[in-house]
Amino acid sequence: LTRWSCTHRVLGLDVEWVAGSRPAALLQLSCGDETVVVQLSKLAPPEALLRLLADPRTSKVGVGVAQDLRRLETWANTGVDACSSRRLSCGGGVDLIPIAVRCGCA
Repeated sequence: LTRWSCTHRVLGLDVEWVAGSRPAALLQLSCGDETVVVQLSKLAPPEALLRLLADPRTSKVGVGVAQDLRRLETWANTGVDACSSRRLSCGGGVDLIPIAVRCGCA
């Protein structure tokens, strides 16, 4: 992830969660021909991941990506003071649905 944050400006992103649950459970990130799947429920937020998600210069592309990014923020900010500089605010989300509609693909 550290290497990706330095070299790539577009990442495919998808988040899965347990039905009826608010926090994110699984994160899939793709770039080029590489994909990383992270089981979020099993770890504390790693700094490299938080930096990558917060970087507005790196586009996070997906279907319904705004909701996915909100769930990631909830996961990362659980137990973090509201005034803390460690609070995650995801930037750079690009939803593919409006683009597909404009192109006549949806």
